[in-house]
Amino acid sequence: MSLFDHVSPEGRPDALSTQIHQVVAELLNGLARYDGNVAPAALDSSLRFHWQEAEPETRACILLDSAMNHRTEPLAPGSGPAHAYARELHEAAAAFTGDRDEWRGEHWPLMPLPGGAGALASSLAFDRDDLDVSLEAALTLMAMGWKQGDAADGALHQVSLLERATQVPVVLSALTGAVEQHWPELESAVHDQEAIDTWAAATHETRACILLNLAWGAREHGIYPQYLPDGTDDPAWGHVADLYNHAIGFEGTSQEFHGAGFPAMPLPGEAGLLAMELGLGGTSGDEDQDEEELDSSLRVALLFLARVKHDAENEKQS
Repeated sequence: MSLFDHVSPEGRPDALSTQIHQVVAELLNGLARYDGNVAPAALDSSLRFHWQEAEPETRACILLDSAMNHRTEPLAPGSGPAHAYARELHEAAAAFTGDRDEWRGEHWPLMPLPGGAGALASSLAFDRDDLDVSLEAALTLMAMGWKQGDAADGALHQVSLLERATQVPVVLSALTGAVEQHWPELESAVHDQEAIDTWAAATHETRACILLNLAWGAREHGIYPQYLPDGTDDPAWGHVADLYNHAIGFEGTSQEFHGAGFPAMPLPGEAGLLAMELGLGGTSGDEDQDEEELDSSLRVALLFLARVKHDAENEKQS
């Protein structure tokens, strides 16, 4: 019996979305354990269990989304059924001219998924006799985002920890400077060209680390939406609130919140997963979508920094 047997039809989309995030986190953590090597990750008993227990809709959505997420990356040469499926999904995503919403279709995360790629992902995901094949196909697509240079080498893309640790304060300095320069007009800071360029040039790992670090710091300062023209209607505010709530609800130490390997990926917990998702924004290859996602994650960072500036100004006046 599935836990989803007790979920109402109205609640199924939300339940599926939650499970998709959970399974993606498990697969990413599994790939990290094997340094991005798909073959041993696909044989990992924990990953196989999570993939088997997931709803078929969840598996289908992960396959389809993973193809879209890395459609601009080269697929490493390979053989076997799993690689053939991954290649077909990758080629379909690379040739797709619409946006992410069109790729997912109007029913997402429910079925049916649109187009030939949607049909392929669904067929593979619903076939319980080929769960090992579909898991390996999903991991093959997800690992593409970690490859760099000659795809035949299978070289794992990892920015050195030293470079990342150095980049974090540089980016934070630029964002803090934008808040200082335009205070108290946060919207002007969002459009500060130096802040925009610095945020866009940072690696997605750097952006994720900054967002997680700012969420932890917000435990002291709190968060308020008064710096947004539309207040709590701005989607960025929802991300700020989610990260903040994860931070204040965390009962461990700062090191446990950030993870023993910080600034290495993956970042731990629900807050780490959200920070990584926001940090990955702007890497799809779709110019309009990338600009929108980078703008949103930049707003999140600036909202946290604005609260710090607010407290500093209050201290000056007291």
